[in-house]
Amino acid sequence: MSSQLARAIRSSLHPDREVGNPKERKRLEDLSQEFNWIHEIKHDGYRLMARRNSGGIRLLTRNGYDWAPRYPLIVETVDRLKVRSCLIDGEAVACDENGLAVFERLRLKPSGKHIFLYAFDLLELDGQDQS
Repeated sequence: MSSQLARAIRSSLHPDREVGNPKERKRLEDLSQEFNWIHEIKHDGYRLMARRNSGGIRLLTRNGYDWAPRYPLIVETVDRLKVRSCLIDGEAVACDENGLAVFERLRLKPSGKHIFLYAFDLLELDGQDQS
């Protein structure tokens, strides 16, 4: 791995931040093109699995706790899906009025109207494994 690539990996992936030493600075967006990188937005929230089946809807944490009572709007949204059952891997994120993730809002006001489930994967749909 080149030292330039190593420095870029260790740095924040904010596109306006420059990396490298002062003699050879490059913007990260230029490095991403040079090394053919792709990236995902980091959502600052709680990882959850939304499980819908004949027993109801549960929002399961990594430790197996059901947080459905904390996030009734996510439960309501999953309930509106036109499916018999599903398992959705995602992240509960609280957004401000501009759509930006604000972790403190999620932690302090867990049932607010700006809490969304950002879905990553649909693992099961109507009893069929989708993975």
